[in-house]
Amino acid sequence: MIKMLPLTKFSEILKDTRDQMSNDFNELIAASDLIGQRPNYLTVDEHGFYHLQASGRIEEVLAAVEQQLERLKRIKKQRDQT
Repeated sequence: MIKMLPLTKFSEILKDTRDQMSNDFNELIAASDLIGQRPNYLTVDEHGFYHLQASGRIEEVLAAVEQQLERLKRIKKQRDQT
């Protein structure tokens, strides 16, 4: 038996997907800008530990850390939803 989704639910799923893709692309663009300027990055190792590096003037470090904090919040939100 095939279960049909209401069109309003389908529309909501599409909008959420579009928003997530937009956020992901914005994050990629911002990350590439930061990496191009300074070696600022956020990684996760095989044990699940996150590592953040930021360098530059205080304003640049703050911008990098704030951006990575938002990224970590999105990662945590997605992880908590699963």
